[in-house]
Amino acid sequence: MKNTRNFVLSVYCAVLFVLASAPVGSAGIITPEINALLDSLDAELGAHDSRETAYLANISSLRDRLRDATGNEQRYWISHELYDAYSCFDSDSALAYAKKCYDLASLLGRRDWMNQMNLNRVYIYSATGLLSEAENCLAAVDTTQLKGKAMAEYYKTRLFFETHRDQFIGRNAQLIYQPEVDEFLTRLSRSLDEDDPDYFWLVGWYSIADTERSSRLRPKLEKNIAESKHNSIKNAKDDWMLSRVCLQTGDSIGMMRYLILSAISDTRSCNREIASLEELGAILYAQGDYERANSYLSFSIKCANSYKSRVRVGNLANLQDLVFNALNRTNSNQLQTMRHYLLWILLISIVLVIALIFIGIQLYQQKKTRKVLSDTKEKLEERVSELQSVRNQLEKTNSELSEMYETARESTRELAEVNDAKEKYIANIFAICSSYINKIDDFRKDIYRMIMAKRTDEVFNLVKSQELSHGEIKELYSNFDRIFLDIYPDFVKDFNTLLRPDEQISLKKGELLTTELRIYALVRLGMNDSVKIAQFLHCSVQTVYNTRQRTRNKAIVPKEHFAEAVRSLGKPVI
Repeated sequence: MKNTRNFVLSVYCAVLFVLASAPVGSAGIITPEINALLDSLDAELGAHDSRETAYLANISSLRDRLRDATGNEQRYWISHELYDAYSCFDSDSALAYAKKCYDLASLLGRRDWMNQMNLNRVYIYSATGLLSEAENCLAAVDTTQLKGKAMAEYYKTRLFFETHRDQFIGRNAQLIYQPEVDEFLTRLSRSLDEDDPDYFWLVGWYSIADTERSSRLRPKLEKNIAESKHNSIKNAKDDWMLSRVCLQTGDSIGMMRYLILSAISDTRSCNREIASLEELGAILYAQGDYERANSYLSFSIKCANSYKSRVRVGNLANLQDLVFNALNRTNSNQLQTMRHYLLWILLISIVLVIALIFIGIQLYQQKKTRKVLSDTKEKLEERVSELQSVRNQLEKTNSELSEMYETARESTRELAEVNDAKEKYIANIFAICSSYINKIDDFRKDIYRMIMAKRTDEVFNLVKSQELSHGEIKELYSNFDRIFLDIYPDFVKDFNTLLRPDEQISLKKGELLTTELRIYALVRLGMNDSVKIAQFLHCSVQTVYNTRQRTRNKAIVPKEHFAEAVRSLGKPVI
């Protein structure tokens, strides 16, 4: 099932709190074998950029095929492949292709495909925290037409939505199924064939709540994983399920082994909804390996930000803040210990110096021992110099750690500001939508009253007039300009830096954005297609094309890189 990855990611988020609170054993779980696997995982993370480049090249190839496709059905399946490629990589692109598939399915009259695309959109909306949109898409699914595998996908997606909703609103995420879902999983676990790709995943969830069933399932899972290359999301979820079975049966080392293999599978498959690594970070934090925990959590935050997962970014940031605090406490304790050692050494040195003075007084009577005492004094002075050097190095290290801590706090503050801006943007969008709904309702009431009064000529003239639409378009521009500049207040100034000095744009009094700036504001938001830009701005495609062409001719950067430069405006330089 193509959407099985949707279910695995939902469960990753749902069980993380269990792992963080459950005992996983003492420091003995970090055995030489586990350390070797962690080293392998570190190497995979180091090679992540090159794998991601290859992944993007494959996506580019699919987009080329879509551009050359001739029929709607062919376009649907290629768009479906693109959705699958983006679903765990880029939520915005995944939503775009899910919408494209939905429109193509509608043209083809395939209600089952439309239901599938609604479920796909529920997954993306839930994963990124857009719960209202997810709930609307879930309600749009016609469950009377779902049978067999389609019904299984529906239950998986619903479970995914409910767990993310609980996590997003602050409840403890627990896998509490509705009775019909639990009954479905029980029935399915008994009827599935072992050759089914989802067999171990679904049977695993049926089994891990019971130690006896987990013990029976473990040999089958180990046999299934024995020949795994650990390079796909399916491998990741099988590895993860075996780690849960090991935890249920009391094998904490086995749990760590397969959790690491799950993280390796996620990394090799370029999965940005990578939750196994997050679990490892939490475990290593609990085990006191703060450096590695910080590395894994930083990588997870980077992936969550790229995927735009509102549900996970905040939790990751909070967990990383705990790791930073632990690192700081550890270093502070070490520094305090070193200061105590230095004090004792200083006291000992003073005693030794006093002894040397006493020996110096006795040199008159012990000329034969003068040379030995002199050598001892020189060695002691060297030790004092070395200790002073160590002290200087410790002070330098403490200063660097303080700077790192301040940088982490600043990153947390900036992340909070970004979340506030997103919440303000969402509130503005809902307010605008509500305003338009009220206007449409008022227009409907006016038409109704005119018809009831038999003022058909006025109705005709009102519908024929374009004054209303022009006013709404003008208001749309005003709302767009205001909201966009709230989020990117320096956009006009930054945009002008891409143009030659004599071609830079000057706004008139009271003017927020010009048509030219508005077009590139949409490019900054990721809308690069001139057709979609023209539809949004209610102008011709030729107008958009000509405007973009004229602006590129005024740029100080190469034309082919101008759009990419615009999309980078306002982003931090790393």
